[in-house]
Amino acid sequence: MRTERDAWSANGLLTIALLALLIYLIIINIYEAEFVFAFLFISLIIILLAGLTIVKPNEAKVIMLFGKYLGTVRNEGLIYTVPFTKRKRISLKIKTFESEFSISLSDRFVTIHLILFYKVVDTAKVLFEVEQAEQFIQLQSETILKSILMNEEHENPQAELISDHIKEQFTILLEQKLNRLGIEIADLYIGH
Repeated sequence: MRTERDAWSANGLLTIALLALLIYLIIINIYEAEFVFAFLFISLIIILLAGLTIVKPNEAKVIMLFGKYLGTVRNEGLIYTVPFTKRKRISLKIKTFESEFSISLSDRFVTIHLILFYKVVDTAKVLFEVEQAEQFIQLQSETILKSILMNEEHENPQAELISDHIKEQFTILLEQKLNRLGIEIADLYIGH
């Protein structure tokens, strides 16, 4: 299982300063008719521009080169990283997942309303371990809750449908499933 690691990165403002210097050198070399050096400096500018990226607050950029995971950049601002790489943006903000589903118990049919607040804590796991995180969360939460409710009804048919014990048990089981994918539960609400 792949886990997040830091990708190589440098301050992008230093790269901008270096780009300005290279442009100055190109102008001087063209003026002096030194076209070989001008071509060399233009090539360096292309390489430098290919490594610039912007990382916004509460996001990360996953860096991949030819399909190989190089790491994740979490430093916000203008960043210089490995040039000619693919950079995938991953939001680190808290997301909301809402689901409403029905469960058929032995003597009744119950509609459950689930609201889950979660955030990404390991970008590599989220990106490489599951195709669609929202669908995974939905299927796991519905399956776990159905299993708990059916088991609880079998053991104690007169018990309250959604008790604190059931919420706690559901949270523990769902956290175990989501932690394997680098997702952390911030808060959740279960109602019927």
